[in-house]
Parts: sequence; structure tokens; C-alpha cells
Amino acid sequence: MFAFVKWWSHRPWMYLMTAVGAAVAIALVANWGDWTIQRKLLAGSVIVLVLHVWEEWRFPGGLHYAYNRQMGGNDNDAADRYPMSELTDSLTNLGGTLAGAAAVVWAGDSWPAAIAVALVCLLESIVHPLVGLRFRKQFRTVYNPGLFTTALGFLPLTIAYIVLFSTGAVANGWDWVIGIVVFAVVIFIFLRGPELLFADRESKYPFPSDGFYARFATDGVSRLDRDEG
Repeated sequence: MFAFVKWWSHRPWMYLMTAVGAAVAIALVANWGDWTIQRKLLAGSVIVLVLHVWEEWRFPGGLHYAYNRQMGGNDNDAADRYPMSELTDSLTNLGGTLAGAAAVVWAGDSWPAAIAVALVCLLESIVHPLVGLRFRKQFRTVYNPGLFTTALGFLPLTIAYIVLFSTGAVANGWDWVIGIVVFAVVIFIFLRGPELLFADRESKYPFPSDGFYARFATDGVSRLDRDEG
């Protein structure tokens, strides 16, 4: 069982995620003239999420290194696996993609769904720049894996949602209440949930490479920290 989970959480799940994203993209193009703006934006968010994950994991990859030093402390000696590991982040990203695709099919016209997804896009648009600023001096750059697709994907989507909501088309205040609750549940289940269940400093699912941060990190310890020490 361990061998399968190890294999699956390393990369194969990304191919399934990509296939789901491609299916959503095909459906979006095929139904462009018939879908509401809410469903189009929701589909666009799923597509951007897939591209976003590829940037975080592979091109150039390495987001986990900054994330784990942020969440586990800057002296984190397990930055390749705690609190984010290949297992936890594969559950987060594949789960989020599948949930988004399901929402496109069954809740694409729902205002609460639109509000929840808009908040996810807003969260990404805030978090990645903050991560860049947090480690700007240490890594001498504001770039962090995921920032590019955030700037070109999630930020424009956030603006599009703001424009949509500013038209006053949302039915009533309950849409906002339900949307915010759905957002909180989604964040808890897909982001915090996997880490609460599987975060482990001795995790057997480490990231094999620090990607973008490989020039700064060896065994979870920043070369800059060693140089300064």
C-alpha cells in the first residue's frame, strides 16, 4: 500500500488533475455561448488552478520549501516534508480540482459557489505576493513558485468576480453567508485537513527537489542561513 501511495503522490495524480482541467477547458469552449458568466468564471478558475499547481510543483516547483519555512518556522529542518509533503499537497490540489470540476457541472450557476471561488482566487492573489515579500531579503527575489500564474490567472479572475458582484446581481445577503461558509469548509477540507491528518516531520513522502529554491536549500536548511552563520 505504501509503495502505491508513494508512487501516486509523487506525480501520477498530476496527470489526472491535468486531464480534468483539459476536460473543463474543452467544455468551456464548446459551451461558451450558452454558459452564464458564473459558470465561465468557475471553469476558468479550475483551469488556472491546474496551471498553478504545475508551476508550484514542476515549472519551476519548490513552493513547499517557502511554505514549510513559513508554517514550520524559518529554522525548519524538515522543510522538504513538514507540514506540507507530497502526500498532503497532492490531496489538497487534486481534491480542489475535482471539487471545482464538480461545481462547474452541478453548481455552475450558483451564486454561493461563485462567491466561494472568488474568495479562493482572492486568497491566492494575496498569499503569493506575501510569501514573496516574506522571503524577499533571504532569497533576493519576490518570486515564489505560483506567483506567475497568480498574477496572470487568479488576480484577473478576482477582478472579474469583483466586477460581476458590483453589478448587484447577487440575489441576497444569504448568498454571501452561504458562499463564505462554503469557502471556509473548502479551505478546511482541502488545505488544513490533509495537514491535520498527515503532517509529520518524519513523513515518508518528502519532496525530492526544492525546485526554484534548490540553489538556496540542502536538506531543508538554507545555504544563506549557513553563510550568515
